Amino acid sequence: MGVIGLGVLGFGQAAMCRKIEGVLRVKGADPSEPARLRAERELGIEALPSWEPLVTDPGIQLLLVSSPNSAHVGPTVAALEAGKAVLLQKPMALSMDDCRRMALCAGRSGSFLQVGFECRYSLLYARMREVISSGEIGEVHDAGMEYCPGLWPIWLEHEGGWKYRRAHVGGMVLEKLSHYVDLIRWYVGRPVREVRTFVPKRVIPHFEIADNLRLALVFEGGATGAIHFSFTRSPASGQDSFSPGSAKEQHDFIDFSVTGAEGYMAFNRWFRKLQVIRYRNEDLFRPRLERSEDYARTDLARLMHDNHTELADVVRRVREGLEPFTPPDDSLETMRVCFAAEESADTGRSVFLDAESERRGEHGLRRPVARPGDGPDEVYLRR
Repeated sequence: MGVIGLGVLGFGQAAMCRKIEGVLRVKGADPSEPARLRAERELGIEALPSWEPLVTDPGIQLLLVSSPNSAHVGPTVAALEAGKAVLLQKPMALSMDDCRRMALCAGRSGSFLQVGFECRYSLLYARMREVISSGEIGEVHDAGMEYCPGLWPIWLEHEGGWKYRRAHVGGMVLEKLSHYVDLIRWYVGRPVREVRTFVPKRVIPHFEIADNLRLALVFEGGATGAIHFSFTRSPASGQDSFSPGSAKEQHDFIDFSVTGAEGYMAFNRWFRKLQVIRYRNEDLFRPRLERSEDYARTDLARLMHDNHTELADVVRRVREGLEPFTPPDDSLETMRVCFAAEESADTGRSVFLDAESERRGEHGLRRPVARPGDGPDEVYLRR
């Protein structure tokens, strides 16, 4: 295996690689000398200053692309063209054209490409999908979440920081919320037709992207989805003792809910319980608690961001010649929605995704064209 990018995520994945069954050797690459030295010292792996030798190394079968978002395209395309398998961190790239380019490259070369939406592997979100698929709560009418993460150290202003820089990440929806756009799409199971992002004035001075936003989705058939995200609603203790993003003080707030025709389920991160509620009793609307599933003793990484299970599954699939768990076209559709959300954030208007262009295999984002009777908050995206 080769790991491109040995920052916070890449270093952690390189460490995981050595514990995955079937992985015999790990190499890394990063232009940062301190990052390379740390990987060599703490992980005992060879770390190179550039990714090109990993792509040409005949002994490497699988590449993990964990570099900043702006540096995904080059190594991914080169690896796919060289016949390597690729696990690419989200978001795929900073333009829809580049996302499509990578997916098309995987299709032409026949190489394995999976995008790192590891929430689909995580115990909680997979369990919620299982409840939906069983039909227990009926057809999904709405799915949404309240998400308030603490300000982790990688988001603080410092030399070399890039998470909050637009040129490197593309926007907050792409960088932080694409996981949850992907989950909501997975749960509803129908195409998104309208996207609207509401962005207030920024609070955090050094951020170049939104630190708070509300994202609304409308699906084909009328189902809806919503995300309320806030980076400033962070937990804090006393003024003198609070260290932003410290392990002691870091407590994400996540409240995820799905409303169906026959029932409802919700999970709260602080209480760690998944509650399933059924609506009807003898043809009357009588909501009742069906059950409460307790995950208080479950490891949080396994519960909500299971990179280890994802990595192990990708390794197994590559070794056995299987297809990706999430096909590139599915991830491409998540990216299409995310780019529409970023466009809506920039314009302050709804973005409508074009079903006809989707059938033609295009990304569906169109420049605004005025029509008689169009309201100020509508933008129709066509050729």
